[in-house]
Formats: sequence, structure tokens, C-alpha cells
Amino acid sequence: MKNGILDTVNHHLYVCSAESKAFERHLLSRNYLRKNEWARKKYQFTSLR
Repeated sequence: MKNGILDTVNHHLYVCSAESKAFERHLLSRNYLRKNEWARKKYQFTSLR
């Protein structure tokens, strides 16, 4: 489905408090993907769908 101008967006901004559980989960996920190539590839494949 085409959304016009939103089809050209190349970045995603994630904002939350540094003390929040959401931020902690975000960092854990980021660090996990940085350390695990197979997980990165799986994430990339599923996020492009």
C-alpha cells in the first residue's frame, strides 16, 4: 500500500525516558542484534515485509 510522502521516509525516531522499561528493552534488543549476525538478518528480513 502506498502512503505518498511516507514512502520516502528513511529514518525512524524512537523517543522515551532514559529510566523507562521501554528504553531498557530497546537497548537490550539493539545490543542483541549487534552481537548476533543471524538475528540481524532475520530481523532485517521480517522488517522489510
